[in-house]
Order: sequence, then structure tokens, then C-alpha cells
Amino acid sequence: MLNRDELSLCCGTLANVDFRTLVESAAGAGFQSVSMWPTIYYPAIEAGLSEQDMRLLLDDNGLTISEIDPICNWFPAEHSEANLAMPFFKYTDDDFFRISDALGGKTLNAIQAWGPALEQQLLVDALSKLCERAATHDLAVSVEFLPWSPIANLSVARELVEATGQQNCGVNLDTWHHYRSGGSVEDILGTPGKLINAIQLNDIDAEPWPDIIDETSNGRLLPGEGVGDSEGVIDALDVIGCEATLGVEIFSSELNEIPPEQAARRVYQSTRQVLKQN
Repeated sequence: MLNRDELSLCCGTLANVDFRTLVESAAGAGFQSVSMWPTIYYPAIEAGLSEQDMRLLLDDNGLTISEIDPICNWFPAEHSEANLAMPFFKYTDDDFFRISDALGGKTLNAIQAWGPALEQQLLVDALSKLCERAATHDLAVSVEFLPWSPIANLSVARELVEATGQQNCGVNLDTWHHYRSGGSVEDILGTPGKLINAIQLNDIDAEPWPDIIDETSNGRLLPGEGVGDSEGVIDALDVIGCEATLGVEIFSSELNEIPPEQAARRVYQSTRQVLKQN
């Protein structure tokens, strides 16, 4: 079953904050962990925070790192041209593993942000290699599906994960992506719990926006405030025996307009309300 005592704030929920603000806002709201993007970690280093400073900030605020997110160049570079515009693309696997070695972490989240569709065995081999290296850093690897990507839905991600045969490989269930890719609670119920090793909870509008990238970047809703049946998702994850950390990721232009500490509190309170209803 899910550990309802640990909620993780996915760092992208607080737009454009620095490391200290992320940590203090998350802890002040009640979260027990945060995810970490390299675009937060490395600017902190450049601004003068040492790795020890960051560890002390986490410790002093009672937080750990749940997820390191997102590695998007894990397959061969000659097949990655479409991803070059991603701000994360410049970070190599070495950069991600440096974060985990310095701050800890449970999962490394892997995405194929854009097309083209690649030959399955190429992806399997590349993902297996990433998992093998991640294991030496005490990390699991999660594959996040994106509805506009060749790895478009839970079924495709699950097939890829299972094909690797790697024990530390699983699927990242982002509920916004799940519903916008046509997924349902029943699809979750049909998935072995051990295959879902990361969660990014959020909610979804009844009507899709004209631009799916604009919507996913700015229009996600708080858990329980949309039509995504957040309570049903939590119930289903419990039924299948999923033990992943319950992360919450809300990309929202509305949240971006309020102070980060206030935004973190809103996210925490809405998620706790959903959990109370289960």
C-alpha cells in the first residue's frame, strides 16, 4: 500500500525557485520529501551552495529527495535531435548521478520528450544500461510516458519496462498524462503494483486545451479539483499494492502567481483532503 505519511513535492510545482526556497516552502507546508531537477541543483552550486550546505538544508528541514527528474538523453545521441530544445537535455547521466550521490534519491525519472518513435530493442538496450548503472548508485529508474511522445501511455511504458527484465525499472504514473493519453482507473487496476515505482499526482480539466503542451505546462489542477478521479487513483494504487512515494506535480500559471510557500501549502492541503476521502 501507499505510504500516506510521506508526501513529496515535485519541484516543478514551484516555478523558478532556488534550492533554499524549494526546501523551506516544502517543509513549511508539511511535505516530507521533494524531487530534484538539475536546473535547481546546478544553479545552487554555481551560486555558492556546497553539497554539504544542501544536505544540511534538507536535514534541518526534515526532508529527503524522492526523485531526480528528468533524464531525457538516455538513448543514443544520434536519435535525440528532437530533444535538443529541452533545457534538461544538456545534463548527462553523470550529472544526474552526481545529484543522487550528493543528496540521495529513490528514483531517476527517464522520458522521451519528443519523437521520432525508435526501434524497440534500441530503447530496451538503452534503458537496461541506464538501470544497471543506476543500481550502482542505489537508484531505481522510472519511465514517464507522455501523450505526445512515442512512449505515449501506460501500456507502452509498461511493455518497455517489462522488456528490460531489470528489477529496478518501473513506470512513473503522472495522472495528468494518464488521463490525457486516454487512461483510466481500470488501467491502473490492471497493472502490477511493483511496476509503478514513481507517482506524480495532479488533476485535469474536463475539456482539453487546444495546445496540449500549453495545458500540461500551465493548466494542471490540484488533486480533487478536476475530473481525474484522484480518490479513485489512490484507491487503485492501494489495491494493486503500489509502494511508490506519492509525489504531487502541479504545473499551473495560477499557482505561479502566488508566493511559493503559499502555493506549497495549497498543494499539500488539497492532496491531504483527497487522502482523507479514501
